[in-house]
Amino acid sequence: MLKKTLLFLLSLTLIFMLPSCDLMKGNKFIESGLLKYKSPEVDALIKDIDNGFTASMPSEGFYDSSSVTGDTVTVDITKLDGFKKLFGFDSSQLKIDKDVADRISNQGLLKPDSKENAAKLNSKVYDAITGSANKDLLNESIRQPASEENSNIAYNSVALVSSALDQSMDYIETALKDAEISSELTKAIKTMIEDMQKKVEKEPTPENRLTKAEVLQVQLITNFVVSVSNVTNYSSESGEELNIDSPEVKQLLDEALTLSMYSETIKGVDMIRVPSTDLITDIAKNSNGENTQEAENV
Repeated sequence: MLKKTLLFLLSLTLIFMLPSCDLMKGNKFIESGLLKYKSPEVDALIKDIDNGFTASMPSEGFYDSSSVTGDTVTVDITKLDGFKKLFGFDSSQLKIDKDVADRISNQGLLKPDSKENAAKLNSKVYDAITGSANKDLLNESIRQPASEENSNIAYNSVALVSSALDQSMDYIETALKDAEISSELTKAIKTMIEDMQKKVEKEPTPENRLTKAEVLQVQLITNFVVSVSNVTNYSSESGEELNIDSPEVKQLLDEALTLSMYSETIKGVDMIRVPSTDLITDIAKNSNGENTQEAENV
């Protein structure tokens, strides 16, 4: 009888300590490691990273020896699969370090997602960072080193995209202002550029690879930067003005919100500083606020 009573009391303890619907928030057994929590959302995201993001390889004409000036070379971004004219300047006139150009020629870099694939990735990221147990498990899993290939192409992306942003900042600032987007976003992008430039000061090695967390952040940054570029190019290509309610601006805010929420979730990793969730939700409130509630509920 005593044995049955003890088993009953233990069962009640387990029932009350295991959650019913809040993703095991505060579960002491999980926190202590006695139970292993499984998350299909986190598993799906980690699997995508492990399978590798798509590498964009340059085609003929990316750069030639005649464009080399000292340690710098002029490259044509449009020769990279998935990239178009960026930020309104002549894409054949982007200047980057020759070492970076050679790395890209040999290894490629992260290919920007299509609008549809970016939306799918954003959804997976959002699912994986929702709920405290998911966040804990994601942080545990995503701090591991990425594959050597993923580490290399992510590093190459940071090097090229930071150069493109830096050389286009005046144009970007004007275009975002014309689209009625807060100047605070411009300041945040400048801070992001600074961190990206620091990130590429030290090339990754097989023994010192970027983490899975960093690789995913770089993919999200790449998608965000393409959205910024679409906004900056829109007026010159269409002859029409954008505003805060334009689909192109909403796409930019979607990418920025996912990037900020993800970056603020990951702990213990040298992440690039990106526009904050508070900033993006404040900007969204000036539109129709569609994204605001999701951000507040995470």
